[in-house]
Amino acid sequence: MAGPPAELLRQDALEQIYGIPMGVIPHPHGGAPLTFAH
Repeated sequence: MAGPPAELLRQDALEQIYGIPMGVIPHPHGGAPLTFAH
């Protein structure tokens, strides 16, 4: 996979990779995606 982080770090893709509920929110300074497990 290649591309900008905002396109690659999607909740559905991360959940499929890790097999657990995941979330993605924009960083408050700059908007880069932050990922987290629920």
